[in-house]
Amino acid sequence: PPHRRAAVSAGDSAPVTPYEQTQMRQLSGQLSWLAQQCCPKLVAPLPLLMGETNCATVDTLLRLNKLARQALKWASEPMVVHPHKNPVAVGWADGGWTTRRDGASQLGLLVGIADAELLQGKESPVTLVSWHSSKTPRVAKSSSAVELQGIGEVDDEMTYVRLALCETLVGPIDIRRWPTYARRIPAAVVTDCRGVYDALARSSSSCLGL
Repeated sequence: PPHRRAAVSAGDSAPVTPYEQTQMRQLSGQLSWLAQQCCPKLVAPLPLLMGETNCATVDTLLRLNKLARQALKWASEPMVVHPHKNPVAVGWADGGWTTRRDGASQLGLLVGIADAELLQGKESPVTLVSWHSSKTPRVAKSSSAVELQGIGEVDDEMTYVRLALCETLVGPIDIRRWPTYARRIPAAVVTDCRGVYDALARSSSSCLGL
């Protein structure tokens, strides 16, 4: 972990040294690779800490070290690949408005493969295939705007998963007709934003009532 100065003498709000900042970038890069490959639990807290690197304080350094220790514990947790009958794609999206230190917003997504029963309100095992968390690609002026960006991002990701499933289960696809092939695999997006859900489900206006 990066060199840890005594918070007693410097104070948790004191800025880190250039050496510590370099060490933080190295550790963040290592954790980022782990998060992208096999540790979904890291993708939520890590980007928020990485967003503080340029103005990092001793408190930021201590929290990054704590996350690195936690990652060592999570490393022993296996990722399970379940057998699925009639597989469907399911995506979860969420967002936090102005949650980053610089005032920007954060969004996260999770895509998995489940059994068709899940779309009928029944329990089903889920195999995780894709996850991501980052700063929103566009400035969001409200929490609903963040949620909408998250839904758009997870829908794009699910399209790739649906095409991969279709090619695996059915056979070669014509990428020029990708919507036709994607529709062969049922899918659903899960959101906790009631306002966005109501707008998509009930509104018939061009701007969905938002």
